[in-house]
Formats: sequence, C-alpha cells, structure tokens
Amino acid sequence: MVQCRVVLVGAHRVQQAERGHGREVAAPGLAVPALAKSLADPNADVRKAAVAALTRHRATEDARAALATATTDPDADVRAYAARAL
Repeated sequence: MVQCRVVLVGAHRVQQAERGHGREVAAPGLAVPALAKSLADPNADVRKAAVAALTRHRATEDARAALATATTDPDADVRAYAARAL
C-alpha cells in the first residue's frame, strides 16, 4: 500500500516514488486505482504527477482509461501530459 499513501501526500512524493525505490513496489493493480483517484485532486501538480506515473502503467486498460479522462482536465499541462501518454 505504499503507492496509495505516496500519491495522497502530493505531487512531490509521487515524483520521488516514481524516480526511486517506490517504483519497484508500484504494482499496476495497486497503483493505477490510487493514481486514477489522484486525478480528481484540486492541486494541478498532483494531477500532473499522477498522469506521469500512470504513463508507466499505460499497458493496462485501467491506466489508459484514466489517462483518457485526464485529457479533459481543466489544466492545460495535465491535458497535454495525458494526450502525449496516449
């Protein structure tokens, strides 16, 4: 459950987890639902970090669905990151 707690802490922690040891424990079955939930965070930086992390799991249907949802985000950067990932 490390991924879930990391995502909820904020963008900085998500990015740290993706760059460091957190990446090894981020199984898609656990990470993708938590990251998808983070796409509703009020902080655009958290949403951007979630999209960046979801790109590592884009081979899964759930991650692609979450990325597709992010293409309609109010923040232009989030939309661009999501569109690039797809």
